[in-house]
Amino acid sequence: MSNCIRDGIIHKNELRTLDLGENGISDDGINAIAQGLKTHVRLHMLFIDNNEITEKGAAAIAECLKNKQDLRVLNLDNNSIGPGGAKLIAE
Repeated sequence: MSNCIRDGIIHKNELRTLDLGENGISDDGINAIAQGLKTHVRLHMLFIDNNEITEKGAAAIAECLKNKQDLRVLNLDNNSIGPGGAKLIAE
């Protein structure tokens, strides 16, 4: 399913808000989604709360967010990214 989401993201001309909260997304899933998000520079809001993302998934999120100058909202509530994952994203 995450690969389908990734492919859909890649083919969107513009994407400013993505809400994937409460979808049971795992680290592998968020990795696939993060690959798709790399193609959209102007992402403003990303909601990935209440999923199954750990520090490994946080690393994929951190990588895809490096060039997201317009990101205003990032919701990671109720995941298991831990202090290490939070640090990766903050950097």
